[in-house]
Amino acid sequence: MPSASPHVVDVGVSNFALEVVERSKTVPVLVDFWAEWCGPCKTLGPILENLAVELNGAFVLAKVDTEKEQELAAAFQVQSIPTVVLVIDGRPADGFVGALPEAEIRRFLEPHVGPVEDPLEPARAALEAGDAAGAVAMLEGLFADRPDDDEVKLLLARAALEAGDSARAIGLLDALPPSVAEGAEARALRARLALAQEQAVDLTALAAAAQNEKDLDARIAYGRALASVGRVEEGLDLLLETIEIDREYNEQAARRAMVEVLDSLGSSSDLAHSYRRRLQMAMYV
Repeated sequence: MPSASPHVVDVGVSNFALEVVERSKTVPVLVDFWAEWCGPCKTLGPILENLAVELNGAFVLAKVDTEKEQELAAAFQVQSIPTVVLVIDGRPADGFVGALPEAEIRRFLEPHVGPVEDPLEPARAALEAGDAAGAVAMLEGLFADRPDDDEVKLLLARAALEAGDSARAIGLLDALPPSVAEGAEARALRARLALAQEQAVDLTALAAAAQNEKDLDARIAYGRALASVGRVEEGLDLLLETIEIDREYNEQAARRAMVEVLDSLGSSSDLAHSYRRRLQMAMYV
C-alpha cells in the first residue's frame, strides 16, 4: 500500500530519475531496498517511514521492492537486504546494510540532515534516574502513536519491568517479531523477568539449604535468587562452583541458570563478558 506521507515514495525504474536523482538535488533521498519476504526489512521499514514523517521533509524515503525492481537492485549492486543508500546531488553519498536500531539510524542521518533528536531519549534518561513510572508514562504516549515501533516496545517493556508491571512487559515482548525477540536486548529483558520471580523466595532458607554441596537444586536456586536481588557476583560465583561439582546435572541446569543471569546483564556488560569466559572454561576445559 502506498504511503500517505509526501515524504515516502515507492520507486521503480520508471520514476527513479525523477524521484531519486532529480529530487536529491534539493533534498537528501534515502533509498530503501527491501522485499516482502525479508524479516529484517519489516523491522527496518517502519523505523525509516516514521523518521521520514517525523523529520517532515528533512529527507525523502524512496522504497524499492527488489522482487519487482531487480534492475535497480543490480545497478546498486545490492547483495543482501535491507540495503539503504543515501543519495545527495544525484550520487550515492552514504549507506548501510541491515536493520539498524533507530538510535543508530538517527546518528547516521545527522551529518546529512542536521540534528536528529531521539524521542526516546527523555524516557531513557528517566530510567537512568530511577524514575520508571515517569518513563512508562512518556513511552505509553509514544506507543499510542507508534504501535508498530519495536524500539518503543522494547524500551516500554524495560520501563514496565522496572516499574513492577511484569505482565505488561511480557505482553510487549510477546508482540515483538522474531527478528527482534531473538535479539540481545529482548533476551536480556526475558532473563530479568525470570529472575524477578525469584525475589519473593526466602533467601535465608535457601542459603541454609545451599550449604549442602550435594543439594545442587538448592545451590542453583540460591544463585539465581542472589542475582535477582542485586548480589550478582555472589550468585554467579555460586553457580560456577555448582558447575564444577557436576556440570551435567539435570541437563546442565547450573549452566542454564548462569546464562540466564548473564543475559539479564545485557550484551555490553563487562561483568557478563568476564563470567562468560569463566563459564566456558568451567564447561569445556
